[in-house]
Amino acid sequence: KNEIKGQDGEKLSYGEAQKSINVFLKTYVDRSSRPHTSVAETIRPFLHVPLDSIMIKYFRENFRSDYSIYIAPAHHQVNEWIRDNNPTFTGKMPDKELSKLKNICPEVYLAWQKWFRAIYPNKPVMLDTIWALERERN
Repeated sequence: KNEIKGQDGEKLSYGEAQKSINVFLKTYVDRSSRPHTSVAETIRPFLHVPLDSIMIKYFRENFRSDYSIYIAPAHHQVNEWIRDNNPTFTGKMPDKELSKLKNICPEVYLAWQKWFRAIYPNKPVMLDTIWALERERN
């Protein structure tokens, strides 16, 4: 994460950095079956579903109950961490704010990936089709 920089030369957030790495791995492993077919088959279930505003919005709006199971607890932990480290902060960061890619921390990112694996365990990147279809609507 610290080595990947944006166009402006600034460090990327965790959520922003994951996207570049995931695009490379998806192309190399999933689409090209590299480095070898058998290795690619082993790695495929571990590839991450790209997480961006399109996917976040789609799943948050269409699957509220699962969102409450997988993502809300991670957001609750982040809010506890913020309160513990900022005694003057007594409020709560809204889920919508914590779901912005620039604000996604590793715990929330991994909660999303866990949810995606629950939906499609053998090849979670199949959920990329949702991104493609929703992108056209937005």
